[in-house]
Amino acid sequence: MARYYRTFLHVRSWIFTDIWDSNSDGHKSIKLVRQIHKSTALKITKKMPQNDKEWISQTDLAFTLVGFAGSIVISPYGFGVEDGEGLANYIYFWRVLGYLHGLDDEFNPFSGSLLSVRRTVYETAERVLIPSWEDPDPKYLPMANAITKNQEQLHSILLYAIDLAIEGNGKYGNPMSSDRLVRIRENYPVKSQSRLFWRKLLMQKLYHYNLIRIGVNYLTELGVTLAFLATRISGYLNRLKTICSTKQQSPRIS
Repeated sequence: MARYYRTFLHVRSWIFTDIWDSNSDGHKSIKLVRQIHKSTALKITKKMPQNDKEWISQTDLAFTLVGFAGSIVISPYGFGVEDGEGLANYIYFWRVLGYLHGLDDEFNPFSGSLLSVRRTVYETAERVLIPSWEDPDPKYLPMANAITKNQEQLHSILLYAIDLAIEGNGKYGNPMSSDRLVRIRENYPVKSQSRLFWRKLLMQKLYHYNLIRIGVNYLTELGVTLAFLATRISGYLNRLKTICSTKQQSPRIS
């Protein structure tokens, strides 16, 4: 959880501080992230060298950028975003961030016109995201559980994304089989459809109102912070319990 909270803080600093100011949190964050990527790639390469591949490649960076910001591009209505000039600015913003993180323009999925970006994101979803839902990696659930222990909540988020994919199927690329998407939907059962209903109501009908958007953003940030603090406190208590238990079991020297 701590890792995802730090990621949240990084992204927040990119949005709300001047990334061109060398003293800003955003600038320092981008510099740190690039150092981490470079260091991690070098460490893995030393242990598991590959002659024809890089461990953190341009493709990896491109997929990560799509994962961070791509959904809104092809389904803005699903996130309470108006499909207009603001979306074009949003795409430009993430294109620049991709470049600052080491992604060349040649491989940047946010390069080009709004239509070309949408086609690229759609194709990525069709060829990478959807297949990963059909046949998830064995490490998927452990990684997902690091974010939430509530499988019902996790599945409702996935189902919302799948519903958006179904609604926008074929809009910016080759249409996917509706039966295929329905089968994927069945892999992530939600006992109560009410969670999905309220998510749709909030994001598609209410979120574009300023007052509601401000309130939701505030509560989301507060919730993430409280979850992080709860995780840290729990970790400290567990370590304290382990230390006390070890002391009690240690033999006394007379």
